[in-house]
Amino acid sequence: MSKKIIENYMNEVWNKKNLDVIQEVFSDTAVIHSPLGQFKTAKQMSETVSQWITSIPDMQVELLNTVEENGLVVSHWKAKGTHQNDLNGIQAHGKPVEYQGVSMYRLENGKVVEYWAYADTWSLEQQMKG
Repeated sequence: MSKKIIENYMNEVWNKKNLDVIQEVFSDTAVIHSPLGQFKTAKQMSETVSQWITSIPDMQVELLNTVEENGLVVSHWKAKGTHQNDLNGIQAHGKPVEYQGVSMYRLENGKVVEYWAYADTWSLEQQMKG
């Protein structure tokens, strides 16, 4: 059940750019551990995702593996798109970027209460710096 919630979330948010799904999936008190920092609340998660989508507006995420075990959903994914706007102080260069990562979600009552994202930011930054 939780696995399907996360697979839908990944597709809707990252591929269709439907940020409203974040409010539906994340608890109002969710704790977020992201490459851009530590945050709390679904609203802050929306702001973080918005930064990524603004920087790489054509980003598409492919789920490579998703597993559910011991109350966690873990997704291994690959993202690619074009770096069109600045991200985290790195100027846009208009070139394609591709990177992989792993996200972990802890859900309670069908809502994400804690989230961890681990992305190959070194590889991404090297591509962004062109």
